[in-house]
Amino acid sequence: MLGGIVALGEPATVRGFALAGVRVLPAVTAEEVGRAWAALPAGTAVVLLTGAASEALGAAAAAPHGPLIAVIPTQSRGEATPGRQGDSLRGAGRRTEESR
Repeated sequence: MLGGIVALGEPATVRGFALAGVRVLPAVTAEEVGRAWAALPAGTAVVLLTGAASEALGAAAAAPHGPLIAVIPTQSRGEATPGRQGDSLRGAGRRTEESR
């Protein structure tokens, strides 16, 4: 049987993972992250960490027999989303005066 998956970190970043059946442990401060990490459910196989949660845990997340860790990539405001640079499809399918 596969172990569970947990998403840990800032609520705005991790809450959507609940839609996929991931157990969400919201934590904002380093203290909250540490408490959530210490209380991971038995059998947790994968932990998705926000960048801030990863920084707060530091070396604690690198335990050799612990769960697999993945850091959730975040996008800064103003950064383009891959595959969506600009509005290249804006108006696609609309006929212009020149094409009529």
